[in-house]
Amino acid sequence: MPTLAAVLLVVVWPAAAWAQPVFDARHVGKPDGGSHAELYMPAAAAAGPVPAVIAMHGCDGVGRHYRDWAGLLQSWGYAALLVDSFRPRGKSNVCNRGREVPPLERAFDAFRAAGYLRTLPAIRADRIGIIGFSHGGWSALHAVLRDTAEAARWRRRSRSIPAASSRPRRSSPTR
Repeated sequence: MPTLAAVLLVVVWPAAAWAQPVFDARHVGKPDGGSHAELYMPAAAAAGPVPAVIAMHGCDGVGRHYRDWAGLLQSWGYAALLVDSFRPRGKSNVCNRGREVPPLERAFDAFRAAGYLRTLPAIRADRIGIIGFSHGGWSALHAVLRDTAEAARWRRRSRSIPAASSRPRRSSPTR
């Protein structure tokens, strides 16, 4: 019997550990919909494409606080995609166990979410950002650093891309 348990652990456990959110019309829903991701679309999207922000929840999973933030981003004219990185993986909370769903894995969730957003005609594909809270902030940092490192490697290979300015802007953020 211990052999059967060991085989089941090896066969079943990796599938749960490697499960991930899916980003398509079936798995992305409206706010409070309980989908793999909740899309908060501003009214301005009816007039033309809008910028978007991917919101990464904290260690306690998707809840009211993160939905409130997505709603605030929506009220500012941004589409907000609140990604649930835990439930598709069979988790609800990783507080004090943050490596159960590694932040780097969640960073890849953010990249897949951005890929989905780029397919939507109501989204400005060149204006997608990320915000993260607690464990989601750690994940957002991984995503930004990985994206920056990839851009730097690409820039070194192709000298025709100008470097971004490091001077801060004095005006409000551009959408």
